[in-house]
Amino acid sequence: MKTLLLPLGIICFSLTIAAASAAEKQSSPHVCRDRPCSEPVTKLKVGKFSFSANLYDEKPFGGGRIDCKDNYCQFDLKFGVPGKMINLRSPDGNESYRIINGPLPARLMCPDSMPTSFADLPHLPLGPKSSRRIGHRAYYNNPPNQTFSFFSKRPTSIGVFIAMWGATGTGVSTIYVFDTETGKMFKIEAGTCGLDVDFIRNPEGVVSGYVRWERRYYFGTYNFAAIYVDWPASYKDIDGQDLSLAGYMISNASSVVPTIFQSIYVYPETLIKRIFQFD
Repeated sequence: MKTLLLPLGIICFSLTIAAASAAEKQSSPHVCRDRPCSEPVTKLKVGKFSFSANLYDEKPFGGGRIDCKDNYCQFDLKFGVPGKMINLRSPDGNESYRIINGPLPARLMCPDSMPTSFADLPHLPLGPKSSRRIGHRAYYNNPPNQTFSFFSKRPTSIGVFIAMWGATGTGVSTIYVFDTETGKMFKIEAGTCGLDVDFIRNPEGVVSGYVRWERRYYFGTYNFAAIYVDWPASYKDIDGQDLSLAGYMISNASSVVPTIFQSIYVYPETLIKRIFQFD
């Protein structure tokens, strides 16, 4: 009997290791580089919030529409709460949308202004079989209908992120946030990938305002300057009313100063040419 149990134990142990390895591979963020690892969100209903999307590829010269998954797709969107419904159309394929299913800021990565990452996975370059993730959720490990705290300390909010870009690789984004219980709505234009806005929360975790950052450049024109620095440009409450930016910077110097310092980017060759006026 002992001789029979030993091989059975080895087989069971091997199967357990193999299953664990397969599960680990399946949940690995590297899977998202080699192939699409989630599906575009096209239907969603959470409380008062509803969302619908039609993804398509429109053939030129009036050739009609064909189905499209999420790579270079165009789309028609309808989303919002009763009385505040948004209709958007992507006319040329240079736009993307993501469902914000986790706390802001989502900190997506946007090479060439295209949001290709997930907020809770390490950013990886897109593989040959992956997509631009048009229509996917922002947080990979959260379900699409996951809500978060924004207007109140209760997690009752959900959002939609719209990104647009041009041939130069620069772009803009718009963030919409809706309270699924009260129907309250917040909208903000937030620069490339939403990275030029920081949301300020009070001690209860409620968003009370936001700081808008702008990239300043020195010793040259934009795209040809020697030094770039991100600098806080305005501080407003959630209704868009101006607050004291100087007061915010002084009272939060321990976070503002390191952020400014870490954002400094220098092009040494350009700087030397500017200083010494080389051709």
